[in-house]
Formats: sequence, structure tokens, C-alpha cells
Amino acid sequence: MPRQPRQLSASGIYHIMCRGIDRQQLFYDDLDNAKFMAALSLVQSDDFEILAYCLMGNHFHLLARTAKDSIDAMELAMKRLGIRYASHYNQRYTRLGSVFQGRYKSVPVQGTRYFLRVLRYIHQNPVKAGLCREMRDYAYSSYADYFAPRETCLCPVRTGYALRLMDADTLRAWHEQPEENPATLDIEDVRLPDCALAGIIQRSTGFAPAMLRTLPPEKLEPILRRLVREEGAHVPQLARLTGLARGVIQRAVM
Repeated sequence: MPRQPRQLSASGIYHIMCRGIDRQQLFYDDLDNAKFMAALSLVQSDDFEILAYCLMGNHFHLLARTAKDSIDAMELAMKRLGIRYASHYNQRYTRLGSVFQGRYKSVPVQGTRYFLRVLRYIHQNPVKAGLCREMRDYAYSSYADYFAPRETCLCPVRTGYALRLMDADTLRAWHEQPEENPATLDIEDVRLPDCALAGIIQRSTGFAPAMLRTLPPEKLEPILRRLVREEGAHVPQLARLTGLARGVIQRAVM
């Protein structure tokens, strides 16, 4: 089944989020965080700029700007980012297979106020998750790039766009305000509903989900890999729909 096309942003700005496969940890320590930030630095260009970022253990958020009429530069940059970080991760942890949960999610960011809300939302994430008491205390977000210049740059951040909308003091005060409608910004838990996944399985394989367990491994495993890596299905969700053991699914997608 072909992937759904991404929605274009008239501003060229996107809120991007991606999780570890089956919500597994992506960043265990400073070395993992540093390797990801180095990869993020390398994939930037005049056509793909990072306006904000936050690494959150098992997922990450980016606020990125690319061409207004095309997502090609974003797609290429995110592909390269995934390959570079997966190479480090798999080598370090002696594993094979996908590191990220399906395709990255991207939401168009249009309008000045919405942009500022997303920027604040990304920087407030570590505080809301209980990882720190103050935004300035978290090492792996771009908050310090805006308000407390680092001795060592982790990754180039194009702060100028936001600082043309608000001066630094006003923007800092904006960050201290609570978000009134966080659900309108949250893309972390967007997942494929069971009914939608069941329809994808039926249309793409010709089998009802419960019938997949009757397939031989050489036919079943490619189907499971595609459902997890390309459609964003979760291992527990597939186990529930198909009746397959989680271990069977996990071995297939490794």
C-alpha cells in the first residue's frame, strides 16, 4: 500500500518527531546524544535548517525549515540522519535492524503564533517529563542556543527566525508561560488506530489480521517488517490484532 503523502507547509517549517522502534530507548547516555547531534549537524544545509531541537530518551523533536514548495530536502536530510545514527546505535549495542519506529512524523507549522507555541512546546518537554526543573538545565535541547550561548556548539541552530519575531527577553518570558492547549501540539502519541491497521493488512496482503499467523515465516516476516518500519505499527498492537507472539514479531523486525 503506498504511503500517504506528507502535507506541505506554506511556510516551509515543520514540527518533526520520531520514536525508537517499539518505543525503545534511542539515547542512553551523553555519547549517544552527542553522536545524534553530530549527525544532525552534518545533514543540515541551506535547504534544511534546524530552528529548534530536543532529545527525549526514546524520541526526539525537531523544528525545521526547508523549501516552501518541496519536502525533498527534508526527506533526504532525515534519511541521512536515520542512517548515520542507526549505524552508531547498532554498532555500539551489537544489534541489527531498524532503530526508529516507522517514518518520522511531520506537522506543518504555519502562522507566527503557532510557530512560537511549537518552539515553546519543544523546549518545555524535558520539564514536563520530569527530566529537569528548569528548561535551562537540560543539556540536549536548543533552549540554551536561544538564551545562554554554549561554550561548545552541539549543533547549529538558526535562532534568527524566532528572534526576528520577538526579542530575546520577550521570547524568554513567552517560554515561561504555560501552554493552554497542549493537545493541539502533541504529535508524540499519534499512532495508527487498530481499525486502520487492520484495513492496511487486509488490503495489502489479502488476509485478515488473524490469518497472518498461518503464513510461513518467509512470507510473514517481510509483512511484519513493513508494517512496523513503514506503517508505524507497534509490536504489542500487531500481537493483539494477529494473535502472534510478541517475540515472533520482534525477531522478524530486528
